[in-house]
Amino acid sequence: MTDKGRRRFGFLGAAVERSAKASAKRTGDGRWRVTIPIETIAQATNDVLSFGPEAEVVTPEALRAAVSAQSAAIAALYAPRGRRRRTT
Repeated sequence: MTDKGRRRFGFLGAAVERSAKASAKRTGDGRWRVTIPIETIAQATNDVLSFGPEAEVVTPEALRAAVSAQSAAIAALYAPRGRRRRTT
């Protein structure tokens, strides 16, 4: 999580913001590692994607895979014409 991403946690609700602040630890590359509660993989996928490149899912693997799949689908949608690939 980048500093910019950390400033956006309030948009996900008070419980997420409290958890993120309480668990925040600076990593060696200047980013932050945080732990936040999730209700479902589907909802968490949308929440993570709302951060764009400001956040990376480390665990759980099911969430990481879901974010990766949705990111690939979005990238395919915006690929230059003639180079689009179907991802579903």
